[in-house]
Amino acid sequence: MVKVCAIKSCSSGRKRNNRKNEKADETQLLSFFQPTRPVRLENWKMSLGIDLKNTDYICHLHFKEEDIKMYEKFHINGELIIFPTGRKILKDEALPTIEHQFVPIPAHKLQVSAHSAQQMPDSYCNQSKDECQDQVQKVNVHQQKLLEDPKPNNFIDDNEQHPQNSEDPLMCLQGTQSVATFKDNFLKFPVLPPSWLYVEKPSGLEFMRMDPITKQIKNHIRLNQDLSITVIFANNKVLSLNEKITSCSNVYDYLKTVERLPLCVGTQIDNNKYSRLCKGVIIGDDAYKRNQQYPRCKSCRILRNRLQNCLKRMVNQKQFKKPKELATTGKDNVADVCMTTPEPIQTETESIQEPQIQPGSSTMLNQEQLKKISASTPAGRVDVGDICKTIPVQVISIQPETSKMTNSDFKMLQKLKNKCALQQRVIKHLNAKCNRRAEKLAHLKNIVQHLRNGIL
Repeated sequence: MVKVCAIKSCSSGRKRNNRKNEKADETQLLSFFQPTRPVRLENWKMSLGIDLKNTDYICHLHFKEEDIKMYEKFHINGELIIFPTGRKILKDEALPTIEHQFVPIPAHKLQVSAHSAQQMPDSYCNQSKDECQDQVQKVNVHQQKLLEDPKPNNFIDDNEQHPQNSEDPLMCLQGTQSVATFKDNFLKFPVLPPSWLYVEKPSGLEFMRMDPITKQIKNHIRLNQDLSITVIFANNKVLSLNEKITSCSNVYDYLKTVERLPLCVGTQIDNNKYSRLCKGVIIGDDAYKRNQQYPRCKSCRILRNRLQNCLKRMVNQKQFKKPKELATTGKDNVADVCMTTPEPIQTETESIQEPQIQPGSSTMLNQEQLKKISASTPAGRVDVGDICKTIPVQVISIQPETSKMTNSDFKMLQKLKNKCALQQRVIKHLNAKCNRRAEKLAHLKNIVQHLRNGIL
């Protein structure tokens, strides 16, 4: 849906203005805000003097710059670097006006961060898609590892404030070639962001960040002897970077950028926590269009779905496991419980040994039985109705011993009972059909007889 500013004099969001913005400044994107709360809606109505709805949009140009958090400012080596934030936050007391009062930062002073570059559409990128993704990957390769034994002596609390002084000669080590000198100068003035700590190891300095909610180490990077950076992923993989930290003043800013990296939480299944192809970072095609509570890369998402399907199949097999075979002796056998042999039916002319109806099987008559039936009928006529009358029909009464049978056995017996009842209904239908045909034949004979009498 296209967002358009509700103020009629403002052209934000309209097609003509969008074309001008694309040509003029490709890095400045419009942000829109809605008065979703009733108090804010009333205040905005009074400030603008127009009728508004809680679904209307007001662009950021009608607010003051200090009322919107749109940029992150950092001082690196005495230089001010400005990054646009991924999400624009509006203060509660901010009031819009009809005229534009927002003063944007010039494009040449604005540095596009990796997070905002992911959210920018393709039309705002001068380079190709592959080049844009490569730039995003270079920034988002810093991943960290969960540790279990943090050292609280070096932990810096969230409430502590540590100002940075880049002009202090002890803090600047431009051209430093050894990590030992870097260590000595850094330990004199350890300036770290909140929730970060450092550990001295023979391989170098290791910086870790503790999650204040879970109380576990979430981010982990190592500063090697040559001042290069090594990232330790959550799946215990190690990645060496070409970047170097040559100044103590860069440590604070570098660690702050690490906090904003989108990390992969893995499958969250104990047996396989991470996929072998997991890079630990969510970039490129793996990035979500919306914020997720538990972000995962594409390989971990596929692995998680497979593991969940396997668990579901295992649970289903346990619930619908086939029962053990019953004993072959006594009434524990299913055949002894459900099978009953019907007695043969005695006819008036001759006692004929009739076939037994077994549940689930069809009744078949051999040639000898057909001869006996034909001999018992007058004039050797074989009628289907007579055959159906001689077929023994008996509904098997199934009364299983429920204490010795499982649910699956009882269901099987019930199916057999229903099948026998169906056979009985079919035989009755055939018998009725034969009777109707016999009545029609007798009626035709009567008509023929009357016609003969009339002719004579």
